[in-house]
Amino acid sequence: MRINQFLRNVVQTGDLSAATLFGVILAIAVWLVSLPFSEKIQQATLMRFHLQSPSFLAWCGLQVVPAMYNLENRYWLSERVEQDDATRSVRCIESGTTNHFPTRMITSFDARYRFFRQLDHAEVILESRYRDQVLATRWQVDKDSNNVISARRFGEN
Repeated sequence: MRINQFLRNVVQTGDLSAATLFGVILAIAVWLVSLPFSEKIQQATLMRFHLQSPSFLAWCGLQVVPAMYNLENRYWLSERVEQDDATRSVRCIESGTTNHFPTRMITSFDARYRFFRQLDHAEVILESRYRDQVLATRWQVDKDSNNVISARRFGEN
């Protein structure tokens, strides 16, 4: 009943900001309710968590959708040792699960400090699952002589 009154007041007063807010809330609710049923929404949600949305604008638009505990997010951190141009050996140092955005294992301050304070070269594999949908990304993380950490997905320049 209160929603009807709210919508009636919005229409009568022409309150554009209230109508916009209601529209955003409605769009988020539709997105969340559709998540279990739509593969496209599932894929877009997974891509959001791996910083792989088709555009920055699409990624920004999804930031208003709450980051739910509905994905299984795992990570594997390995030391990368450059032996020569043709080979490298990788030794797994740590693996585990994380909530919400798995890329924060690379981007957030505390994880960067914890993982990369002693590693100069690392490989991080991130995997997110929602039902039958799986997205995995491999990241190359390097620290230079000034302790500046850079990360890029494998296959990107």
